[in-house]
Amino acid sequence: MKRLFILLLFLLGSAAIASAKDSAQGWCEEGNRPVVTSGLNSTTRVQASHPSCVITVTILGAGLATIFADNNGTPLANPFTAQSGGRWQFYAANGRYSVSMTSAGFSQTVVYSDILLCDPFEVGSTCNNGGQTAGSNLLSTTHLDTVPFSPPVEGDIITAQSTASPTGVTPAWSRLPLGTLGQVLYSSGTDAIWASLTAGTGITITPTTNQTTISLSNSSITVGGSTCTLGSSCTPHVNHGLSFTIGAAGGTALVAAATTTAYLRIPFACTIQDYSLMIDAGTITVKFWKVATGTAIPTSGNSINTSGVGVSSGTAIRSTTLSDFTTTSVAANDFMAMNVSAVATAATVNGVLSCQE
Repeated sequence: MKRLFILLLFLLGSAAIASAKDSAQGWCEEGNRPVVTSGLNSTTRVQASHPSCVITVTILGAGLATIFADNNGTPLANPFTAQSGGRWQFYAANGRYSVSMTSAGFSQTVVYSDILLCDPFEVGSTCNNGGQTAGSNLLSTTHLDTVPFSPPVEGDIITAQSTASPTGVTPAWSRLPLGTLGQVLYSSGTDAIWASLTAGTGITITPTTNQTTISLSNSSITVGGSTCTLGSSCTPHVNHGLSFTIGAAGGTALVAAATTTAYLRIPFACTIQDYSLMIDAGTITVKFWKVATGTAIPTSGNSINTSGVGVSSGTAIRSTTLSDFTTTSVAANDFMAMNVSAVATAATVNGVLSCQE
């Protein structure tokens, strides 16, 4: 029984400590008092101090308040006498109070009216600063610029919408419920809303260097001019340069022969879009050969040109005219070659096929 009694006292003491209180403090002083020298009042007015004045604390609009000497709940008499230096302090539960100071030296009772005590660390306190112990709900009546809603629903987001809070704030922070399956967060021009994209509305990605235009609608995706149905596998178009080089500038002049050839394996499927040729001097004609992957390299019998393409003036050409090509399709892992079929003076040639994947 004795142990139970001690435990009960401990719990009661702990409860007192846990009950947070706010404090008010000040000095025994009165303004606009004359300086008295040798019994004579000066015209100079000062803030006069009255040590050990009597402090009376009342609940605003009511009677005497219950006050404490510290935040641990140590009782303090009401009224009480300030310190000899004139400083006073008390603790009390959250609320509105008035403090009056009296002293023989005061010309009249000095009253501090409507002192607000609010401990932000007290559970449930309306002035809880961010909920260190227990704050208010996000969309609660505590926040005057919100439309209250509780409890939260999975998928909810909070937006400032053109709706009024109970206190008349517009726009107000409000719950935006999750949209239905397939909807996207969309701008109405005023608010954020969940909506289904319709024809004519979509997402456009502006291309930069070496990128392909991508536009997205609610039913299909267009990649570099090719349209794919959403949900299917679509590969963006990418341009590759299939480069062949024969000879060296300043070297021995090239000759037209089956052996004047450069070879290349193409590890991806693509479509030839254009060709370019560069030489150091003279003129040249080349043909491109192609054969499916296997155990042999391409030969003249695998040419994909009729007469060949070449440089007849200047030292470079780029052309999208592919009428001399019998095919522009390249399969993944095809073996290709560039062969010199006619040449004059040129010691080196570089040919590039632009091939779109």
